[in-house]
Amino acid sequence: MSHDAHEHDEQPSNLTYLLLPVGGILVGLGVVNLWYSFGAPDVDFDKGLNGNFQVIGSTALDNVGLLPAADYSIVLIVAGLALMVFLNSRAWRYTAGY
Repeated sequence: MSHDAHEHDEQPSNLTYLLLPVGGILVGLGVVNLWYSFGAPDVDFDKGLNGNFQVIGSTALDNVGLLPAADYSIVLIVAGLALMVFLNSRAWRYTAGY
């Protein structure tokens, strides 16, 4: 591939500066919501996984499963990581290769 000397003069768009933190926020929200993604289905969701263990006991681990929050928390993590990887993969264009 040829290298254009003027290519490093380009600057990332403002959208790039906006979307990188949005990707980080999506990953952060997904990780925080993982707390509410696992537990016993009939136990109070507000207490998270530790609240479930207080009610059902640690010997009832076979009752612990995925809760509705798992549907979107894993999607948030994957979407945020994909967004950040995509935007960072284009960063070499603005640094002249390094």
